[in-house]
Amino acid sequence: MMKVMQKREANLRQGLPIIKSIVICFIAGLILALSGLSVVHADPSRMDDQQRELNRRAAAASSSAELAGILTEAYNYMASLVQQSDQLIAANQAERDKLNRQIAVLAQKLEESTDARQAKELLACRDRLTQLDAELPLLLADKEYRDGQLARVAGLLGPIGGPVPGVGAGYTPPPADANAPTVVQVALAQLGKPYVYGATGPFAFDCSGLITYCYRAVGMDLPHYSYDQARCGQRVAASDLQPGNLVFFRNLGHVGMYIGDGQYIHAPHTGAVVRIASLADRGDFCFACRPGI
Repeated sequence: MMKVMQKREANLRQGLPIIKSIVICFIAGLILALSGLSVVHADPSRMDDQQRELNRRAAAASSSAELAGILTEAYNYMASLVQQSDQLIAANQAERDKLNRQIAVLAQKLEESTDARQAKELLACRDRLTQLDAELPLLLADKEYRDGQLARVAGLLGPIGGPVPGVGAGYTPPPADANAPTVVQVALAQLGKPYVYGATGPFAFDCSGLITYCYRAVGMDLPHYSYDQARCGQRVAASDLQPGNLVFFRNLGHVGMYIGDGQYIHAPHTGAVVRIASLADRGDFCFACRPGI
């Protein structure tokens, strides 16, 4: 009887990893099937055919490895849609800037002399500027929606592709990073440079590109995705933050660098520049880590 029980126990232990994998796949697949690739706006009408196909494949995945591959594919696809949104916003703002310059020049000329052709051109520029002003809020709303979709996939990828290390029982703060002063100095030197999706410097950055650039200066090659950067060091409790630590927001969808005194530096979004902000002003802070430690 004892041998039978021991055999059953051994079989159960051997089957636990398989059961765990099946449960993880089922839960993640069910979440994807029910809510699509969305966090805030679960709106099926806004999903395209490729997103629906990714959802179908994820729901039918038979292993955690297969599901992780599908989620990685979904992440890359959503990242491409976010990039499209960034490009449309950048194009809108570039045209608006150009029109404003043209309007200023034409207005100056019309003050000096009346010219019917220039007056007509001025009206056309103002009409086009009005159109662009009306389009910009829609583009920004679409960007926010796609950012949410991307953050959701990143959040699902985390537990499937391997959990981000957490602060739990027995946590002790990691040692200080000797590279931190240099990294922070490099980051501060980028203040005022524009946000451009996918950019890694030296003239423009996106959020994770700024981090990659700064740590490359001390010989550390970090990946260019925020959810991957969250795995590049030991997690740090909020009370143990030190300059140079990475701080994450929006379910790992955005990253900045802590510089001390409750402040961090980051590249926020299209239309903004690298700037310093306060952690106290963020309600979506979720994670911090010390790279290289």
